Amino acid sequence: MTRREFENLLEVAHEDDVVELAMSYFPPMAPHLESTYLVGHPIQMIWDADARILAGGFWHYFSTGLTNPMEMPNQFVRYGLDELAALFTLANDRFEDAMPPFRGTKPQEEFEWELAQTGLTEADFVPHLTIYRQLSREIPGQLASYIRAFPHEFGPSD
Repeated sequence: MTRREFENLLEVAHEDDVVELAMSYFPPMAPHLESTYLVGHPIQMIWDADARILAGGFWHYFSTGLTNPMEMPNQFVRYGLDELAALFTLANDRFEDAMPPFRGTKPQEEFEWELAQTGLTEADFVPHLTIYRQLSREIPGQLASYIRAFPHEFGPSD
């Protein structure tokens, strides 16, 4: 696809498709050398966190997510999703010292045991999920608006 074709598609595509199109040019997320959390373009990180939360709630995100939950509020703020950032911060705040357990390279069973030791359960995050589902409807539009406003940051380089 040429640069011109890419930019033309951005103008007419549905918001979800704009985000998916832009992300198709990103390298895959990769583990951070020190933390082992996956890092990538902030849009990828938001898209991944959103999919996990919508699939099973915040507890599902905390137990299966591979992005750093402490960094996610900043990623949401970057794209004008301040209410979602605040909600993510509230979810993080449920943990002692406002710090969800660090997953690192622990096997899933060990990490789930550590999560269970927090005394929190999925039920503790249901109110957050209810609000999140309403607010998350803004994500595709906000991200697509950014991509359309700064198309030079995305797509083919020709």
